[in-house]
Amino acid sequence: MPNISFPDRSTPDADRLGVTFPADIDGHRIVCFISAEALQDHFGARGTGGGELTRAFERNRSTIEAAARRKILFAGTAFATGRVDLLTADF
Repeated sequence: MPNISFPDRSTPDADRLGVTFPADIDGHRIVCFISAEALQDHFGARGTGGGELTRAFERNRSTIEAAARRKILFAGTAFATGRVDLLTADF
């Protein structure tokens, strides 16, 4: 089982409408992304502004990181693509 950790950082992504956050898998850095739609549907974000999305992410960080961890472990594409995208259907 790989060692997965999530550094305490997040950044609004205005181009994709969501929030990005890093994950380290056995020392290899990938980029995780959660969509604005997922943050609105499941985590109480009330708009698509960067501050609103980031606040919703930070309030629910542990749940979102757990979903990213599951996707990293079971999707198997994180190393190949260097990223994991979390959408509404992932929650």
